Amino acid sequence: MVHLQVVGRDGVNLQAVIKKAIASGSIKSFEVPQVKGGFKIRHKKHMGEIRFTRTMGPLLAQVVCKNRSKEWQILEAFVGRLAYHFKREIAAIKIQLEIEP
Repeated sequence: MVHLQVVGRDGVNLQAVIKKAIASGSIKSFEVPQVKGGFKIRHKKHMGEIRFTRTMGPLLAQVVCKNRSKEWQILEAFVGRLAYHFKREIAAIKIQLEIEP
């Protein structure tokens, strides 16, 4: 599993910005499934999902993929979309890799 911390600039609500971009069609490679009590996105081509945790600080996310050898694909797609679409809203992205036991 891969953990991400995405730090926004000037108190921007990154979760809302990402959700709006996907819903409006600006980001076409991801979709937002209906989830109770949370927020997650799925890539349309690569298996897996990105689960978000609400915090007052940075946006926390987990890349979850049943096939761990392929989770890099969804990570690459997600970080690429963030860098392309939200340069003005994001100050930093921290990636923490979890090793397999």
